[in-house]
Amino acid sequence: AEDGTIVSVEQISHHPPVSYILMEGPNNLYRFSGYSDFAIKAWINSITLDVGGVKKVAFPDGTEIEFTNQQDRFGNTLLGTCHHQHFGKIKFTDKKNNLMGHIDMGYMKKKSKDYFEGYIEEEGRVVCQSFYGNYMGYCDVDGKRYFDVREMDNYTLYPLHEESKQ
Repeated sequence: AEDGTIVSVEQISHHPPVSYILMEGPNNLYRFSGYSDFAIKAWINSITLDVGGVKKVAFPDGTEIEFTNQQDRFGNTLLGTCHHQHFGKIKFTDKKNNLMGHIDMGYMKKKSKDYFEGYIEEEGRVVCQSFYGNYMGYCDVDGKRYFDVREMDNYTLYPLHEESKQ
């Protein structure tokens, strides 16, 4: 990418499907890695994808945040307009700082399915009461907006040259 981020992905197994990812930020600011495996459940007009595996973000100060995957649902796969939704519970763990985060995605009453809510705890004590947003748009933490897609910079991704792949 324009900022110097390097991304590598590989499918290491076909049956069952297992994919690995490694993303290294510019100037070693972070290292994102992990794997995903998949179990597919097909219904009459939808597919549910149970996603296993763990992801991790590591920082130069030794902080490592591990997290589980959300689940995916594809609706109207045969009839109607196809759509894709994330849902389920995601757990984040930061052992160095004794923090644990919890996100519940896709189950908020009177909201569309792309809303999430959660909280953060430190050694069993809640330190962030409200983690709330919409994965297609924004994220508020204890009432303060930390992310808004309308305010993001877009970066161009550049593929590696053939000679650098060897």
